Amino acid sequence: MEFNLKQETAIVEAILFLDSEPLNEDMISKISELSRDVVEIALQKLQEKYSAEDSGIELTQISGGWVITPKKELWGCLKDRYGKNQKQNYLKLQWKLFQLLLILSQLLVP
Repeated sequence: MEFNLKQETAIVEAILFLDSEPLNEDMISKISELSRDVVEIALQKLQEKYSAEDSGIELTQISGGWVITPKKELWGCLKDRYGKNQKQNYLKLQWKLFQLLLILSQLLVP
């Protein structure tokens, strides 16, 4: 059975993007007020979305939770700028990605 769940997946994506700590399925479910089953499907959809060759980010499981991170193969060209002061640069990177998502969402909304 195929589920669409575009808005639910977008909510999960936004939560992961905005939170600086890894979040497990139960935490995402509580924050989003979505069922755990819907959260699991949304995470699977995000993994599929980010697996595309033209995506620079991926969904990574760390410490039992999920985070959005740059793809590992890109760190070679990113580490000089974003690898020194990781926390500050991580927040800057998240902000830039948030701005990008806002722009993309405005382009996609009819």
